[in-house]
Amino acid sequence: MSHRAAVGVGVVFGGFAGVVRRMKSVAVRDMRVVRSLLVIPFGMVFGSLAVVSRGVLVMFGSFSMVFGSFVMLHGSILSLLEKMRRAASIAAPRGNSMGF
Repeated sequence: MSHRAAVGVGVVFGGFAGVVRRMKSVAVRDMRVVRSLLVIPFGMVFGSLAVVSRGVLVMFGSFSMVFGSFVMLHGSILSLLEKMRRAASIAAPRGNSMGF
């Protein structure tokens, strides 16, 4: 580490150590502002939970629509194949070429 970087790190940690030394302990009952500030993150967590659960429901709804589309497409393909089979069986001659 260069001399300048070491001095910079020392200044930063020196300032942090000075702040920590000047801190005083406070009882939890005296921290009204901090308690009220904790309400905001809890509200955000529950709001985020609502948003995420809504997203999950949207994904399940989308999955059901896609699955239904595949089922309908599969049914359409099967009915088309059945119609083609019937048309081929009607058009195909039966018996020998003499009609016997």
